[in-house]
Amino acid sequence: MARGATKASGNVWYEARMEAAKTDQRLLSREGAAERANMSVDAMFIA
Repeated sequence: MARGATKASGNVWYEARMEAAKTDQRLLSREGAAERANMSVDAMFIA
């Protein structure tokens, strides 16, 4: 069974990342998304 985020559920950025992860498995994690964008995790997710 797949786990989904409870706190991020409904967050447009999380939803977009999960949609994109259907074609790029690296986007399933925030760390993978930051690596894919060539950014640090901290820089990518500053709110």
